[in-house]
Amino acid sequence: MGRMCVLVANELRSYREVIAGAILLFRPDCDVMTVDPDDLDGVVTRLHPEVVMCSRLTLAVLTGATSWMLLYPDGESGAVWSIDGHHRPITDVEFSTILALIDSTDCLAHSS
Repeated sequence: MGRMCVLVANELRSYREVIAGAILLFRPDCDVMTVDPDDLDGVVTRLHPEVVMCSRLTLAVLTGATSWMLLYPDGESGAVWSIDGHHRPITDVEFSTILALIDSTDCLAHSS
């Protein structure tokens, strides 16, 4: 199995760059890419990433990623995450929540 691919495509660019940099710091075995939200569908279709962090949920993300986290849905605080089709609302998004999503996805990949 190759390295886990994590796409970070949330608004604002500075936020996604900080999130991606922190993921690389704490999970250096992951391939982390920042993607403009307008380009997300094409990249998901091409790469089929394990994890997507985004501010807009699309059909490509729903069908092309193992796990995803929708940050601040409809401009509200919080997030929604999905691992292998199981959704969970998150009221307080902390960086540890992002790492937990990545780690849970990694465990899922290694158990199949």
